[in-house]
Amino acid sequence: MRKKVDLAYTADWHDGFPFSVVDQNQGLVGAPDSRRFPGYFSLNLALERRIEIFGFQWAVRVGFDDITNRHNPFAVDNNIDSPHFLQYSSVDGRALTGLIRLLGRK
Repeated sequence: MRKKVDLAYTADWHDGFPFSVVDQNQGLVGAPDSRRFPGYFSLNLALERRIEIFGFQWAVRVGFDDITNRHNPFAVDNNIDSPHFLQYSSVDGRALTGLIRLLGRK
């Protein structure tokens, strides 16, 4: 018997990317790439079921991106003269995802 349900996962963990600090005139302050974003971690999980409809094989996938809902920013206010200096933003949270794929004829 062929299995029809798959569990898919991806895990991504790494140090934060470096960035430089600038002043209000976009002049470099300190050494280039002297600061780093916080460490990054993301875990994605999905279940996929294969079905046959009208003689075609289909795959239906439902899953979560960033299931841990970890704070993983990808933007920072790097202007040392800003009142929001070193404030991180552009954070994606947990997301439910879905996908339908055509696999071909049986």
